[in-house]
Amino acid sequence: MKKLKKYFSKSSHIFYILILIISISVISSLSCKKIADDIIDCSIEAIMLSVHYETDTINSKIIHFEFKDESTGDFKLRNEISWNFGDGQSIKSTGLKIDHTYQSAGTFEVVASYILEKGSNTCNGDKKKTVKIE
Repeated sequence: MKKLKKYFSKSSHIFYILILIISISVISSLSCKKIADDIIDCSIEAIMLSVHYETDTINSKIIHFEFKDESTGDFKLRNEISWNFGDGQSIKSTGLKIDHTYQSAGTFEVVASYILEKGSNTCNGDKKKTVKIE
């Protein structure tokens, strides 16, 4: 009888350990799937983001930039863009439009860094645009 009790006691522990391992695996796979889905969703949303610009009609060194969000999914653009104008100047804007005055002629790579949000999940990235100032 002692041997039988010892066997059941050990097998109960093994059973509970197996249940715990299976539970962790299921939860992990669901979490990983959710994370993977969010990464895919965010990547798709990011395709719909872009930087556009127009040269000022009076002063050709003033550029009017606009960060466009044409996405339609669950991730929403945070209304805050970090701009690097490629000439050593950078600024964080709380809107999607901003003007910048270049001091000299040249070709500049403008980088607009953004954050997309869906609940507590976020993803970020950069959109680039080359601007030629004459």
